Amino acid sequence: MIVRNKYVVFALLLVSSLITNAQTRNSISNDSVPPAIDGDSIRNPSASSNSDYSKAYEIALKRKEELTNRKAILNDSIKNWKKELKKLEGLHGSIVKSNEKMEKKIDEVKIEEQKKGVPELIKKRDKLLKTIIAEEKEKVILESQLHEINSKLNARNNQRESLGKIKDNVSNQIIAENKDYLERSFSEMNLSELRVIKSKCQKYTTDAKVNAFVAKVDNVIRNKELYDNMVNVVNASYKKFDVDRALASVTQIKGTNTQQQKEIIELKTQMTLFPEGLAAFKEYITKLNEMRNGVNYSIEYFQTDSKQILSKNNLGNRVENQLKRIPYLRKKFEEFMNAFKAAPNKHSNVETEILNQ
Repeated sequence: MIVRNKYVVFALLLVSSLITNAQTRNSISNDSVPPAIDGDSIRNPSASSNSDYSKAYEIALKRKEELTNRKAILNDSIKNWKKELKKLEGLHGSIVKSNEKMEKKIDEVKIEEQKKGVPELIKKRDKLLKTIIAEEKEKVILESQLHEINSKLNARNNQRESLGKIKDNVSNQIIAENKDYLERSFSEMNLSELRVIKSKCQKYTTDAKVNAFVAKVDNVIRNKELYDNMVNVVNASYKKFDVDRALASVTQIKGTNTQQQKEIIELKTQMTLFPEGLAAFKEYITKLNEMRNGVNYSIEYFQTDSKQILSKNNLGNRVENQLKRIPYLRKKFEEFMNAFKAAPNKHSNVETEILNQ
């Protein structure tokens, strides 16, 4: 179609050019023709001389001949232009027919190509439709599964909230039941009970509050173990190594209340006084033995001798504030006095135990 239009435009432009040239040449010829001689001047011999008439007639004849020649030339040119125009019209017709054939062929080719592509497109369409249907089914299945999962998740969340409330209640109850025990003095506690409390709380260690409480129980257990060791030291015969180690462990005791701190301070004092109390005990036994050596000693003598012994070297004050401050020495002093009063002339096993330390 585009080719045909190009040829048509070309032919029209050519024809227009030829016609324009013809018009231009005709205009030039008309412009070159001199104005016609007035007929009256030719027919009126009286108006001019015979010579003027003859000359004007000759000029007119020449002009006529010239115009006739020019007309013949123009007629020939017009004939030639008509021939050229006819050729161009024939060429234009051929081009139009050729273009129409080409356009028809192109349309046929397009239709053929479309026909060829339709089955393939149908296959692609059917395949896409199957895919869409399958995806829709899968979407429905997935939406159903998602709904089911969401329902289960909501149920689990509700259960978790309920369990959380129950757990909070249980953990709060466990802490409330046992926290007072941890505030007792060490002498009122026992390690087995503390371990039972820890065991009960460990069932709920997923709870942060219970975890913190278990950590506190662990600390109290460590403090209680150190406390019990110090108690054992001051309730046993004096061993310098054990006393020094127990004294060093005092700094490891952390997180105690006022009542527990007082107990630790008292034990520390007892361990510090242990060597001095033991020395006072030995001195008392030694002085008493000096007084009863070589005589048949009686309780009546003791009342007088005891006052004398205790009055020297500040021994009375040392016995009360050092010896009797340590549980082991206080107990052994009572046993010693009971054995002495029962048999003033006999040396008891307690005496030997103390003197040998």
